[in-house]
Amino acid sequence: MTSQRQRPSAKAGRAQLSLVEHALSPLDTRRSLVKGMLFETSFQFTDQNRNRKESHATVAAVHGLSSSDDLYLWGLLGLALSQVDASPDFYATPYWCLKQLGIIHDGKKGSEEFRLFREALRRLAGVRYACDAFFDPIRREHREVSFGFLSYSLPLSDAKSRTWRFAWDPIFWELCSTNAGALRFDLPTYRGLSPASRRLYLLLKKLFWRSSESPELEIRELAVHALGFSATLPTKILKVKLAACVRELLDRGLLQLGLGQGSVAECFTKKQKGVFTVKMYCGPTFHRVTEIAHGSVQDSPLYEPLAAIGFDTASIARIIKRYPSRLVQLWSDITLAAVEQRRIEQSPQAFFHYYIKRATADNGTPPDWWREIERKRRRQEEEQRRERRGLVLHDESDDRFQHYIDGDAREAFERVMVKLKADLASTGRSEREATAFAREQAIIHFKNKFQTGKKRGAGLNKNQAGETHP
Repeated sequence: MTSQRQRPSAKAGRAQLSLVEHALSPLDTRRSLVKGMLFETSFQFTDQNRNRKESHATVAAVHGLSSSDDLYLWGLLGLALSQVDASPDFYATPYWCLKQLGIIHDGKKGSEEFRLFREALRRLAGVRYACDAFFDPIRREHREVSFGFLSYSLPLSDAKSRTWRFAWDPIFWELCSTNAGALRFDLPTYRGLSPASRRLYLLLKKLFWRSSESPELEIRELAVHALGFSATLPTKILKVKLAACVRELLDRGLLQLGLGQGSVAECFTKKQKGVFTVKMYCGPTFHRVTEIAHGSVQDSPLYEPLAAIGFDTASIARIIKRYPSRLVQLWSDITLAAVEQRRIEQSPQAFFHYYIKRATADNGTPPDWWREIERKRRRQEEEQRRERRGLVLHDESDDRFQHYIDGDAREAFERVMVKLKADLASTGRSEREATAFAREQAIIHFKNKFQTGKKRGAGLNKNQAGETHP
């Protein structure tokens, strides 16, 4: 028997300590929400000999990535890790997830929120991350890494009682599940901030762990690499944008002005022409955590499926206490699917009780029709893997695009190919597979750049034509 008491941590998000050092995507959706997004960034770290070095990271996203996806990533990770029997395989209904994340509330159907949730999951599942000097909290050393975030299997309907399956990448899960690699934060506070301020808040969570003041941070490095603002923006504009983030945190009491700082402008110091630093001080509410009631049976991700079957709260509590969560999840989902397909002649509660008892005694297996559903699920997951590998390409035979790759973009294309291939080879993939994936990801990335360039050129020609022929 496995106790299924819920830890009182639904209001806590969980981020990975090294990943908060840099942005996962540009803040500008015109650059991030594009197919084949390839985002390169860097961050500073101190090695074991106390020398300052630079680490380089690459985020490849088949379906693009939004800065708002950070909320779903860190929020879902916090929910998965909050379970007593936490494992990389996590099952929960979308309604429960969105309610725990504070995105929807009791009585709200949340159809639009479900749609946005699905879209965010699709983008997150299409991400491949690589870094040449990532700190491994278990081995206590910097290592070269490559991993994804998660895979998923979802029923096509948004029925609030049907569970969604989230399967976390094993390397990513290992890096996040150890206390030495985890960064806990207050989810309601995080959710209430703008995307850029969210990233600043998480970075400061790491910095304020040991000190109530930050070191002097160079604003261009902070704004571009840690927050995701465009590197093409002039320093004076980055300073204005960063000041807006500082002001937002000040207004919420997350920061406070330090000695000699009478305004936000005085948080910045000019070091030389075009070079500024910013220093921030921990505010009175920064470490405040939202009060959380001790977990009840209603807080369990298993509660809604069992309630939909027809069990009352007391019965649900007994079921959760008596049976392993893996079996409760499986047979509640089978029971609800059987109800939807009108396969049950007896009561749903009796059907569930009969089969979960047999499964617990190791002589009960899912019915044949459920195995067919599972086969379809596995095909869906394979399609997701194919998408992540970049096998879904678009119009590669375009002669003008091929001319672009063979000409102006040849050197840049080869550099991206070499880097991606090395990242993949480090994960143990064969040379053939690494080469194929690297080429396909690079084609998606440069095709997007090519299409963007064509649109800009068309706009320029149109303007020029308008000036010539009024």
